[in-house]
Amino acid sequence: MLDPLWLLNHYHYQDSCKNAEGGLILSRYAGPGSHRYPVGFSGDTIISWNSLRFQPYFTATASNIGYSWWSHDIGGHMLGDYDEELQTRWLQFGVFSPITRLHSSRSPFNSKEPWFFSETTSKIMKKYLRLRHQMIPYLYTMNVRTHEEGAPLISPIYYFYPENDESYNVPNQYFFGTELMVAPIVEKMDLAFQSAKVDVWFPEGEWYDFFSEKKYTGGVKLSVYRDISTIPVFAKSGAIIPLVGSEIDMGVDLPEVVDWYVFPGKQHSFEMIEDQNGQRYKTRLSIDWEMGMVELTLQGDSSIVPSNRRHRIHFKGTNVSMIELPNKNDTARFEWKDNKTISLNDEVFRLLKTASLPYELKDRLLNQFINAKNSHELMNILHHQDKELRGRLLEMIFTSEN
Repeated sequence: MLDPLWLLNHYHYQDSCKNAEGGLILSRYAGPGSHRYPVGFSGDTIISWNSLRFQPYFTATASNIGYSWWSHDIGGHMLGDYDEELQTRWLQFGVFSPITRLHSSRSPFNSKEPWFFSETTSKIMKKYLRLRHQMIPYLYTMNVRTHEEGAPLISPIYYFYPENDESYNVPNQYFFGTELMVAPIVEKMDLAFQSAKVDVWFPEGEWYDFFSEKKYTGGVKLSVYRDISTIPVFAKSGAIIPLVGSEIDMGVDLPEVVDWYVFPGKQHSFEMIEDQNGQRYKTRLSIDWEMGMVELTLQGDSSIVPSNRRHRIHFKGTNVSMIELPNKNDTARFEWKDNKTISLNDEVFRLLKTASLPYELKDRLLNQFINAKNSHELMNILHHQDKELRGRLLEMIFTSEN
């Protein structure tokens, strides 16, 4: 049976092109090849954790047939029930998706706006929606790459590590552009610890938590835990991510301030692309960590960007706070070292402080960690704990030793 949706999309798209600079439509999946016209979406999803568990895999593998502009109804579309934790986790994943689109049925009880929820949930949702806007320089550059090179914004891990078996065993983990790796949380939190788990495979090399700046050494699969305010997003060693410089500036104009988040590594560069009125402007930031050198290289029609533009370079995971450069070809030097000396005992205390565990157990555990002399003794402590506590402590030991 021939599905008419593909043909309908063709004519709908052609009509859209007549009334705008570029055609854009939203459509359900119409079979292989239908990616050439619309932004696709995964259908009217049920509001449930099972639906969320499927979406990261579905979104990443859509790239396998060219459907790089794939979306999902953030929070779920219909049925289900009220669940602020589910809504928050789905939005966090949605912000690190090709298309961020909150959507629901017409029920007045099923709204998805941040102000519909409690103050705590609303605050988290607003933070992530603002982050999405701040990521526009990175997102636009990656979408130009998709259009001109055919490389999708979201890629299954095996796109980058096809020879490694582990890359095929983390279906809900994916690359978000060239610089970031994401592992959305799709499980409910453990109420005793107020955090949820996801298993992450770290390829060889060093990886930095985008939010906390903690360093993870690769070549390992590890359970990582996050409270409701954050999800696992990791910057590769040497990553460079351009962002809009102020979360207050939520307009559509090209930004006056560009914040560059850079993470320790070897020599690396990132070319940010901006287009306006048929003109293109390229800004390349190059970092040589061994030489301690920053280089800014500009190319194109500078009239399309603000005349007072400046660049703030934030050195994540280091003792260097920031270097600011004007919008011109320029260089700067820096000296750096890792500034994240994590106190394992402090981390353990913070975990135990709010955990719903007996005080006697908390006291005993903290004293054991304080008195442990080496990794062998630390691992022996873990051996006697239940699975949920053991996993959280293991991640703390892992990052403190990095």
